[in-house]
Amino acid sequence: LAGSVALIVAARSDWTTAYIAVSFFGLFAVITGLVMGEPARGQEPKPLKGPVAAAIAYVSPLAEFFKRQGALVVLLFVLVHKIGDTLANLTLRLLFEDLGFTNDELAIYDVGLGFWALLAGIFVGGVLYARLGMKRSVLISLVLMAVSNLAFAGLATVGHSTWAMAGAMGFENFASGIGGVC
Repeated sequence: LAGSVALIVAARSDWTTAYIAVSFFGLFAVITGLVMGEPARGQEPKPLKGPVAAAIAYVSPLAEFFKRQGALVVLLFVLVHKIGDTLANLTLRLLFEDLGFTNDELAIYDVGLGFWALLAGIFVGGVLYARLGMKRSVLISLVLMAVSNLAFAGLATVGHSTWAMAGAMGFENFASGIGGVC
């Protein structure tokens, strides 16, 4: 909601006004935190004693991970798995700008529709993971995420089309929701 409001206000005014308007969304969280207070802890965390203990607490889980068989393969998989999506998402705004989409269109189709598609993808990802297990569900999510990148190639070919943008953004966020869970 905050992202959509920012785009809509910026289209009608300027970015300073948009950021001021969006800051009110954070105000609700601050007030809630102040009213609710800190939740009770089941067990108090152990205080760290000095910089050496802090460094050990930081490095120990990483060292334990790299001792496991196949740790480098897992790390390489995660990097390769996410790099395409990350690079595509970095250039997404440039594509929308080149195709002449307005802030209102971005607010509706990218942020608005994209949010609900992401939630649907998270739900479907949970179901896939529960029914198919990790390997199969991750494979499905990889295929869906690759196809979602191709949807933007289709959008670039079609040009300025709100239907194509809605389809590409909806599918991208749906696939990302599944991929995030799996």
